[in-house]
Amino acid sequence: MDSIVKINYILDIPFNDSLKKEYHDFLDDTGRINDGYKNHIIEKLFKESVKDLIDGVRKEYPTFDGKFVLELRNDRVKGIFKSSYQVKGSMDEPLRREFFERFRKLTNSDDLRVEINLNCMI
Repeated sequence: MDSIVKINYILDIPFNDSLKKEYHDFLDDTGRINDGYKNHIIEKLFKESVKDLIDGVRKEYPTFDGKFVLELRNDRVKGIFKSSYQVKGSMDEPLRREFFERFRKLTNSDDLRVEINLNCMI
């Protein structure tokens, strides 16, 4: 029997030149004014970058949603992605790997962490 979990990932992503370019492209694409790096805009960028992954989860769980809570510190984006929606445990690790791959492509780096937050298990 499959366990039930809430998706909760710990993130530690380098804020490198590749991600900064993505950030500026996102500002341009959304018509936002560049007034420095803002946590809430990084959260929106990350949410947009994994939209298709979240939509994939919605095929089985139509009301699934999640949010990023992030902070830019010392050239790293640190925080969590969390959802209060309960899903099958068998979805957790494959989705985490997809998040990792997506952020690896955004940053063009392997120097990142996307880990399941075991402190938040049901």
